[in-house]
Amino acid sequence: MIQCQISAYPLGTEKYKDIINESIEVLNQIPISYTVSTMSTLIKGDKDTVFSAVRTLFDKALTLHPELILIATYTSVCSK
Repeated sequence: MIQCQISAYPLGTEKYKDIINESIEVLNQIPISYTVSTMSTLIKGDKDTVFSAVRTLFDKALTLHPELILIATYTSVCSK
């Protein structure tokens, strides 16, 4: 299992909250656990699904606004 903390920053737009929120909505279509906070979203699951979810979210954000910074920090999670 891994987790990824992501933060998206649409550049040059006042509609950044709408872009971020609509991008996060795509995670509802993926069998993944995620938690949204004020500055980031934490996604947890198996490696392939987490990487795919981040890619899907990033692709969705780019369709909404072409100038975007996405910061992703991946961490392996030991189950002990």
